Amino acid sequence: MVTVWLNVNDLINGVTAQDYEAELRQVLHALGRGGQARVLVANTPDLAQLPAYRACLPGAPAGGPECLIPAGLMPTPQAVAAAVAGYNAAISNAAKQEGATLVDLHLNDSQITQHPEWISADGFHPSRQGYAVIAKQFEDAYRRIS
Repeated sequence: MVTVWLNVNDLINGVTAQDYEAELRQVLHALGRGGQARVLVANTPDLAQLPAYRACLPGAPAGGPECLIPAGLMPTPQAVAAAVAGYNAAISNAAKQEGATLVDLHLNDSQITQHPEWISADGFHPSRQGYAVIAKQFEDAYRRIS
């Protein structure tokens, strides 16, 4: 079994969804070893719900993380949603084409704001509890295919 969740850094660094999909397909193909390995690949959660992004919005709540996005580069919530949707479509396509199992982390994105303990102090990365929740999502997906 192989787990893959590597998309957010590419997204925030401007890699197009089309380029990401092509590269992901290559990775999934190599990892799948012609069906010898079960590959599970996660998509992108709703990044606009993360405290690190919300800290940059007007009227950001006090006591949260510092905004690290330069003012001229701050994407609108609509732009973030479109980018995430594009990546998630690319991830879904690549998973289908390469026989990988999709682990849907976006489906449960509303839980991010309901469970702030799942996010680390930087407002971006998962906390220990958050990683445990993500691991459980992978486990559940694996059990469905076993």
